[in-house]
Amino acid sequence: MTVSDIVWRSQRYGKILGDDFESLIHLFREMSLQAKELKLLLAKNERPEFWAQLAKGPSWAIYYQEPFEKLMARFVVMTQSTEVISALVAQQFPSDTARIKLEEHFADKVAPDDVQLLPMFLAMQGNVEAIARFSSTMNELLTRAQNEQFRNALHSR
Repeated sequence: MTVSDIVWRSQRYGKILGDDFESLIHLFREMSLQAKELKLLLAKNERPEFWAQLAKGPSWAIYYQEPFEKLMARFVVMTQSTEVISALVAQQFPSDTARIKLEEHFADKVAPDDVQLLPMFLAMQGNVEAIARFSSTMNELLTRAQNEQFRNALHSR
């Protein structure tokens, strides 16, 4: 470990340390792996009643049209996480224990057969992946694509 690594990890960025950012990167990687596992499980699910029930819920695609902040807020409300999030935000310097508690809370709230939360969870995971790969949310990428199509249509006339 170099001196610059130590400095970066001990530097404060608002309420969190650089070391916390590194923990979040590992968390996002773990979420990505879990999402891939979930997609494989869904692909293997041959229960017609599951797919019929899932079809009754909203499509994950509609959530890509929402700004990521709104999607996160909706997820917090639907998982009844407002108090847990508020307590975490209220801490001057959130601890690892608080983050673990939040992760456990979400793990208890999101079930793989929840037809309301599953599409939202998949959309959130897609947003996290888009942020990691393109430094933009899905909503931002869609907006750019729509604007580009509009500009191309204007120039082709």
